[in-house]
Amino acid sequence: FEFQGKTVMARVVSDILRSTCGGDDSVCRTVPGCENLAATEALHEHVCSEVHPVVFYDDVEPVKLELERQDGAKVETEQLKELDKTKGTEREEEEQRRRERALTQEEACRAEEEAHREELQRKCDQERRRQEMGAEAKNVEDEQTFKTWMKRQRFSDVNEKRRVFFLSFTYPLHVAVHENNADVVRM
Repeated sequence: FEFQGKTVMARVVSDILRSTCGGDDSVCRTVPGCENLAATEALHEHVCSEVHPVVFYDDVEPVKLELERQDGAKVETEQLKELDKTKGTEREEEEQRRRERALTQEEACRAEEEAHREELQRKCDQERRRQEMGAEAKNVEDEQTFKTWMKRQRFSDVNEKRRVFFLSFTYPLHVAVHENNADVVRM
């Protein structure tokens, strides 16, 4: 692994110990109390030949952990920023979809209201035409009835007066009232 820009070979010591007695022999000197001369010399030669001093794992571990923690914090910060950006984008997209749904619903509601209004207007127009046609038909019928009654009573005009007795006159209205004919009076 890397430590302050230098490659640290933590395995060097463990390799040397493995090539020796590993501290099990009471004669070897690679480990205190060990008297194996070859192993001691090999360890000394390797340590002295290194340009960089050997850094033991216990010395590197806190620094390595701190670097990993800082790197992890940077990565986590970047991930959080990206997550916030993604969530912001998702929120914006959701808001846009919500606005589009609301607009679509509003347009549908307006279209439905317009269709309802047109249908109501159409029905009103139909009813008005039906009433006009009914009224016109009734007027034609009433006029025909009135003309028939006028002929039967021998009147030629509504304002025509007719002599009943030597000095008295009568009008079509008076005759209709005398006959108690409400239809003719109404016309």
